[in-house]
Amino acid sequence: MTVRGLTVLCFALSMICAPEAHAFCRSRASADGQLGADGCPVVGVTHWWPSTCVGVSVESSGSRYFSREQIRAAVSWATRTWSGARCVTADGLRPPSIQFRDVGDTACREVFRSNVPSQNAVVFRDDVWPAARLSDGVVQDSLQLALTTTSSDVPTGELRGWTMEINTAQHSFQLDGGARSSSSSLEEVILHELGHVLGLAHSKPGTVMYALYGGGRQLAPDDVEGICSVYPPDGSRRAESPQGAASVTAARGCEPLPAQGFSRECAANDEASCVCAVRRGGGAHAFAMASSLSYALIVLALLMRRWRRPGATAGSDHRVDRERSA
Repeated sequence: MTVRGLTVLCFALSMICAPEAHAFCRSRASADGQLGADGCPVVGVTHWWPSTCVGVSVESSGSRYFSREQIRAAVSWATRTWSGARCVTADGLRPPSIQFRDVGDTACREVFRSNVPSQNAVVFRDDVWPAARLSDGVVQDSLQLALTTTSSDVPTGELRGWTMEINTAQHSFQLDGGARSSSSSLEEVILHELGHVLGLAHSKPGTVMYALYGGGRQLAPDDVEGICSVYPPDGSRRAESPQGAASVTAARGCEPLPAQGFSRECAANDEASCVCAVRRGGGAHAFAMASSLSYALIVLALLMRRWRRPGATAGSDHRVDRERSA
């Protein structure tokens, strides 16, 4: 039996301290949220995409706060930023062997399901932030700016799909290019969340993947090292076990659609998935793995350091790593 995994990663602001990660960190397929001394997950096989491209859809109703063109521009900018990284090789600088592909709009507002035709989508929650969905141990609260759900295969770490939800019901966002305010940058939030889609976990300060909002619009050297390590230009995929054993396979070429097929409508079958969130003021970054049959839940709360953003008051951040597996 194949075991499907769900990973929850939440990004927040906090007033308390936690261990800092060094270089980049990879997310892992495990029911244990344990972190090593460097702040990186240490249990389970590392996550990776088997294809050289990942599909992206935008939910068709969009948001009342942004036009469809503005949303598409923000998503497109963030995907190009990751795909535009350049890796150091013996032949000079080359792009990573992973790209994002726009596969059109979807009418589904539900999270990704790996056992039925589904979609990888960006969804805006203008009216209600559905906190009840995470009532099983990880509180989805008003501090979250966004939440990304990914699905993976637990034994191999192979990623299957994802959904990104933006909390426009409780937070204001702005498009970069305007005057700085207390609103959060939509582009920066999407950029960070896409890093989790690619299989990167939180990194050290000064990076896009730092666990506190405000990592900026440019990939730091550690961000580039992360995507180039997981998706090197030669097209290989390296999955690492907690013991350091590695299996290397070749990417399958560009397959942007989910393995079970692409659907613009929601399927009737219900299956949980994995979530990554960004929060403002005080929040959690949760990492979860799960199957449709049963799950084990471990919640690890980390205290994060004080942070202040220009134009905003200092807040508190707290990260929760949650995993479910069967």
